[in-house]
Amino acid sequence: MIYKNGVLISQGNQSGHGGEPIQVVSTPHWRLEDWFGELFSNDQYQRFKNYWEHLIQYNKTINLISDSTIRSADEIHFADSIIAFEAFKELNKSPTVYDIGSGNGFPGLIFAMLDPDVNYVLIDKDMRKVEFLKIMIAKLRVSNAEARHMLVEDLPDGSIQSAVSRAYAPLGRSLVQLRSKFASGGLYINLKSDSWAQEVGQLPVQICKYWDQGLVGSYDLPDSKRRYYIIKSTKA
Repeated sequence: MIYKNGVLISQGNQSGHGGEPIQVVSTPHWRLEDWFGELFSNDQYQRFKNYWEHLIQYNKTINLISDSTIRSADEIHFADSIIAFEAFKELNKSPTVYDIGSGNGFPGLIFAMLDPDVNYVLIDKDMRKVEFLKIMIAKLRVSNAEARHMLVEDLPDGSIQSAVSRAYAPLGRSLVQLRSKFASGGLYINLKSDSWAQEVGQLPVQICKYWDQGLVGSYDLPDSKRRYYIIKSTKA
């Protein structure tokens, strides 16, 4: 696949009669209103779309999302985070939530837009991505979100009561890395693909002394019907 300015201009080895590559123009989809209807106001949909437009624009210079997800970013990144939020909201009891390895802002920035009474701290080690997040927080007027350029290892021990991650790291590695950073009883939600069972099965035995974990539920994306899973880990 070849993308230019966020638009798919060629795919595979297609060629015309003269052997020249066929220029297949495919613009990114925007379908949130079709899927979620009256769930959100026109202003909220416009804020989501503003985020989407900047995501595609900045992706030209910063690796925010893979080229293979540009065309369906509305589903793979936006709808995914919106659907997952409903389950997270039921589980979270903390006034502050950390998005570990936030990167492009999914799901933390979407969660913050939907959850104005909770503060969201978006953490990433990539300065360029953090600058993008700061720009989006300002443009979208998300007063309950902040982006921090830092390593998770630099968080104070016992400082996290609630956190979420999406496409951050294998579960075993993240639970080892963050063990001392969570307070006792702290909640850590991971959004995973169907590899979740393998990741849980590969957890080191010693991890179970510090974390209780299990599957909370699953959900399907609205177009592709791709299924994702919500893994809950609670610090002992």
